[in-house]
Amino acid sequence: MNLIFLSQGFYEKYTYLDDIFHFLGGSSIAFFILQCISIFFPQNNTKVKIALTILITFTIAVLWEGMEFSSDMLLGTQLQMGTGDTVLDLLIGTAGALCIALGTSKFVSY
Repeated sequence: MNLIFLSQGFYEKYTYLDDIFHFLGGSSIAFFILQCISIFFPQNNTKVKIALTILITFTIAVLWEGMEFSSDMLLGTQLQMGTGDTVLDLLIGTAGALCIALGTSKFVSY
């Protein structure tokens, strides 16, 4: 879907889409990571699982932004709009991870 939006210029036309997708990306990665941690390490307490989920999700977001930067430098793409955009993307993705990690801890016992 990202490639379609890039090719059609949707991100330029609807600038809020980038923020929405980074929030949803962080949320979905956090949900997946939290489930994996709960399955493979059931003995850990909830606080450890939440902390690991947020840290791993943030690490994946940093790697993703690093790949975007590399693509811009090596392939001449224009995936990043500057340092401010990159930092905002990381913060929004982390906010999505926080919502999932903290929100699910209130409703699900791990």
